[in-house]
Amino acid sequence: MKNVFIKAAVAAAMVVGGVSAQAAVLDFEIPGFNFFTSNYQGFSFGDNSLATNPWFYTNASTSFYVPNSGTGFVATDFQLYNNSNPAEATQPIYNPTAFNFQGAYFSGGPPDTITYRLYSGVQTIPGSVAGMSLVYTSPASAALTSTPTFIASTYSGFVNAVVIVTRQGFYAMDDFTYAPVPEPATYGMLLAGLAAVGVVARRRKQA
Repeated sequence: MKNVFIKAAVAAAMVVGGVSAQAAVLDFEIPGFNFFTSNYQGFSFGDNSLATNPWFYTNASTSFYVPNSGTGFVATDFQLYNNSNPAEATQPIYNPTAFNFQGAYFSGGPPDTITYRLYSGVQTIPGSVAGMSLVYTSPASAALTSTPTFIASTYSGFVNAVVIVTRQGFYAMDDFTYAPVPEPATYGMLLAGLAAVGVVARRRKQA
């Protein structure tokens, strides 16, 4: 009977692992060039205001702004940044539905580095972290180069917003990778499977 439950635990781990591995990617293959004025695949990139939102999408790569895949990527309007500050933060990338942020590809010019600040909760003011709680701050990455590099978040929990902190704001981001919260039906199937294993174990014991 002990072996049966060991096998059940292994099977459960495989199911949960399979769920967490089902990552989705925002590849930003959006025609044209513009600041974000509406949500993109469920995510808001700032307050969707042309006047204050630093996030824009484009397919016009430069020596430092380089996509990882395809031709589209997002970048920030460095003119909105004060380069004398030791750190600059973007407006949050927000989704009202919680997700596990796994990381993204970045290219840029040194000495820029990337630090993630992850928040959980309901955003009460568009383009800000008002109403949310800081749950994780990542270590700073190595200095960016013109070669897109995946920078992992290393946080395993679910969040609602990602804020990217850099030194100057000279970077491009592509292939924003995340895993949605598993559907309740997935956990239902897992529990049903464990229950079936329990029934088999009891029958074997009675036999």
